[in-house]
Amino acid sequence: MRDPYYKLLLAPYADQHRDLALDTTTEDLTSVFEEYGHVIKSVIAKDKETDRSRGFGFVTMSAPQEADAAISSLGGAE
Repeated sequence: MRDPYYKLLLAPYADQHRDLALDTTTEDLTSVFEEYGHVIKSVIAKDKETDRSRGFGFVTMSAPQEADAAISSLGGAE
């Protein structure tokens, strides 16, 4: 059975070298991505030793079309 959720990796773009701001929260991610559809889960990757943000995260949305819309609109956004 295919996973019905579409996961987005929010990481630096190779040509732009942009990370998520280190003070970005899961609530911030959810708020931004909810404009494009239903957010099931958002997670900020954190360092295990310091609990500080590693500058990237993951967003799980309910449909591929919603994720595609977010990627198209937010690609490279700060």
